[in-house]
Amino acid sequence: MSSPLRIYSSLPADTQYNGLAGHAWRFLGKEPADVWAVMQLGTKSATRDVEMGGETAVARIRAVEIGLTPAYADELQDLMERIRRHRLPKATLPFGDEADL
Repeated sequence: MSSPLRIYSSLPADTQYNGLAGHAWRFLGKEPADVWAVMQLGTKSATRDVEMGGETAVARIRAVEIGLTPAYADELQDLMERIRRHRLPKATLPFGDEADL
């Protein structure tokens, strides 16, 4: 069974809402680093499979900003962990830099 949610892969064309514009270089280095970002999603479309009885929503990225400073990146990582702990009450395994400790 397919996922009930998909992400539309295009970024906003308007640079007022696309904080990734101009930052492709961050992903093109010899050893590209992960980039912390915050985004706003909205519904692009929803489809219903009459035969199988499932529904799939397609979310689009309405706005995205990256953590340009180490402090912002740390805040975004902390926020993600707090939200994940709220969603998953049990302890989660570390990932990224934390996994290397």
